[in-house]
Amino acid sequence: MKNRNQHDLVEEKRIVDPVIAVVATAVVGAGAVVAGIVALNNEKNREEVKQVLSDTKDRSVRAFNKVKKEAKDMIQRVEKS
Repeated sequence: MKNRNQHDLVEEKRIVDPVIAVVATAVVGAGAVVAGIVALNNEKNREEVKQVLSDTKDRSVRAFNKVKKEAKDMIQRVEKS
């Protein structure tokens, strides 16, 4: 009987843990949204966010192009061998 009860507790924990994780994630996400709204309420902050996003996009494009070039180079080396 003890093993069955222990098994039930383990099964219950497997169900409860993901639910707790989902609820915690939702709470954190909601807090992030509220913080974002408050931060973007200020014009200076909006401009800073725009600049950061623009810089991040530029860096991402450069990194993508670099990886794409390296992949092409590797394909050419493999085809030659």
